[in-house]
Amino acid sequence: MVHVKKGYRYGAWIVTLDGKETVFEGVGNKTLPALDRYYKPLPGIKSPKNWDDYTSKLLDGADELWRQALTHGGYAKKTNSSRR
Repeated sequence: MVHVKKGYRYGAWIVTLDGKETVFEGVGNKTLPALDRYYKPLPGIKSPKNWDDYTSKLLDGADELWRQALTHGGYAKKTNSSRR
């Protein structure tokens, strides 16, 4: 998992799993919805708005759900090597 800024307006995380690259692009308001959904919110925050509202801990079972999403083309886009 590598964070890149070049070629992406708000940056992106590029994840390689089983030889396949997937891009999670930022959307400009301190969020990466496709990744944020897998993290535990900070105590007392019921409706997280951006990545500052989350801990660095994954939700129970999130690692397996994330792997399935990546393997089956879940929530992210394939990379376009000309963008980097």
